[in-house]
Amino acid sequence: MTKRIASFILVLILALGLLPFGALADETGGAEIIASGDCSSQLNPDSVSWKLDSNGLLTISGKGYMNHYGLSLSETAPWGTDIKSVVVESGVLDVGARSFYHCDKLTSVTLSESVDGIGNSAFEGCTSLRSIDLPDSLEYICDSLFKGCTALESVVIPEKVIEIREQAFEGCTNLTEVYFPDSLKYIKTGAFEDCHKLKSVTIPDNAWMSGSYIFARCYSLESVKLSTKQGTIGDNTFLDCTNLKSLTIGKKFISADSFAFGMDINGIYYNGTPYANVPYLNDVYYAGSPTEWKNIEHCKENFHLARVHYNDTGSNHKYTDTIYPASCTSTGRIEHVCTCGIKYTEYLCELGHEFVANVCVRCGASASTDGFTDISSDKYYFDAINWAVGSGITLGTTESTFSPNDVCTRAQIVTFLWRAAGRPVYNDGVLQFVDVPQSAYYYNAVKWAERNNITEGTDSTHFSPNATCTRAQIVTLLMRANRFTDDAPKVDFVDVTDGSYYYKAVCWATKYGVTLGTDATHFSPNAGCTRAQVVTFLYRAKDL
Repeated sequence: MTKRIASFILVLILALGLLPFGALADETGGAEIIASGDCSSQLNPDSVSWKLDSNGLLTISGKGYMNHYGLSLSETAPWGTDIKSVVVESGVLDVGARSFYHCDKLTSVTLSESVDGIGNSAFEGCTSLRSIDLPDSLEYICDSLFKGCTALESVVIPEKVIEIREQAFEGCTNLTEVYFPDSLKYIKTGAFEDCHKLKSVTIPDNAWMSGSYIFARCYSLESVKLSTKQGTIGDNTFLDCTNLKSLTIGKKFISADSFAFGMDINGIYYNGTPYANVPYLNDVYYAGSPTEWKNIEHCKENFHLARVHYNDTGSNHKYTDTIYPASCTSTGRIEHVCTCGIKYTEYLCELGHEFVANVCVRCGASASTDGFTDISSDKYYFDAINWAVGSGITLGTTESTFSPNDVCTRAQIVTFLWRAAGRPVYNDGVLQFVDVPQSAYYYNAVKWAERNNITEGTDSTHFSPNATCTRAQIVTLLMRANRFTDDAPKVDFVDVTDGSYYYKAVCWATKYGVTLGTDATHFSPNAGCTRAQVVTFLYRAKDL
């Protein structure tokens, strides 16, 4: 028994680097294809197709470019707007403009690395989309790409992106974090306008803000560090950023437009001081000298009330932190106060219950799947969910729902595995991943995984906590966890080629019944997985 438990924990641990695991015929819950058709570009007719199943999963496959929609007011994508999840498989080279325009039920998007372009407004108005993992080959974030995605919380811009175009993230009112790559060169007009919860921005040294209203009405924005090459700030760039406390600029800065912070500061006064919506700006960190500062156009008017720190890059702050811990059901916070007077608050996600044998180890609350209204004993995943909840691996999304058809994220999976390992905490330095803040509920889990060589991230500096995992990735990790080295019987899936990194793992998974194909001839290696499928895979693997 001890050996079996240890083996099971190992399976969970190794499975970590992935996330949402795939879909398959015996775990689709009886989903049927309800519509299908062609969605090819005129550049490559009859080369890209789509199919929609009864669970709301849209799969786009083929080799070539997609059609672009919305070129006329009457032209819309053929699958409509009621889709819930999207998988764009390997071989498809782009996502067409307005493909998912106002698909307000869309919660999960999986894009293959073959996608090197996403058209204008492709995800505009997808108000249920909380996260998306963009392919590494992407070079442009096109106009209005995520405009009005009010549930979107964080975005990692891929390392090859050179331009974020107009209104790309306008109206993403829940966006709190954006990570810019060093490759970035331009941020255009209105790119982050009305991102009300965005707290801080660091522009890479090679990037240039070009245009106006770029961060207008970012009410929570507290600190901004501009590129050392940024020479000007355009009209209304920081309009109504009423919480802005710190601005860092380089020696090449020569001009802040008279409307840079909102209103024409020439002649408009508020309580006897130039208005410009800037009385709230406390500190400016300038890399140059006082003499150079005086030569900046509109310097005096724009920064009339700010403390200017000369020959300062803003990197020498000394903060004192006061921590108010989160509980199972309420958020916590960390209050940071610098010796110079700057202060800001960082919020911690609620912890959620940690159940062991149906009792929360934190607060003593009891757990049972009896209260879940969205699962029943006739479903394939019923026993797996009972096991997962009862073992404290995961819990419901609310007190009455498990949400079996929702996808998992990398952050959620690593947390499942960390819990199974006993929730160890490492205090040996910080993580290398820039997209895993210390305030995140999954920080300790990711740190544990990285320290134990369970995951190396999606690249050297990113973990991609909100990304999903493919069927190919999960069976590969599970096979390695089981230390399987022998050859398993070969499979005949047309989409699994001998020589691919996951071929042996698919053979193994099929042999031992961890997962099967999505139909008799397909494994769908690039498809994502739901919460029900994830716990089912783990449940099956624990006894191998």
